[in-house]
Amino acid sequence: MLRMISFLSLLCLVGCSSSKTERGDIMITYVAKNALHNTETRIEVSGEALSVVYHSVRPKRDIQEQFIPETAEIESLHRFLNEIKLHDIQQPKTERMLDVPDEKITATFGGRTSTFSIGSVRDLPEEIVQLRKQIIDLAVKHSPAMKEALGY
Repeated sequence: MLRMISFLSLLCLVGCSSSKTERGDIMITYVAKNALHNTETRIEVSGEALSVVYHSVRPKRDIQEQFIPETAEIESLHRFLNEIKLHDIQQPKTERMLDVPDEKITATFGGRTSTFSIGSVRDLPEEIVQLRKQIIDLAVKHSPAMKEALGY
């Protein structure tokens, strides 16, 4: 009887922690450095937090905020990453281009990490364009200051 209770407790523990694992299993970082405007944007999305950072040479324009996104927002991003099979997408061919921001997206989920340099890519895959849009939309939804800084 004691073994049965221990086994049931273990199953409950594993089952209860699996939803946390799925939510906490994700980390997405978007970084854009624009040398022309001398700005840097950094958006980090994890299962627990949304962090937005914006540095500018303009006085009093810097932003550094942290939010707790809704579970549905994180689950939606996680579902999208799985639907597009992000880890299977190849790095698009970069080109030599002047005055483009240095942009990168790094996503860690499912025990793997994929990084894409997208600033000097002329034709981005639609999945990467949509991922970038979702990350920025999430940031400007939670941060009015970031919305203003990015011109949305």
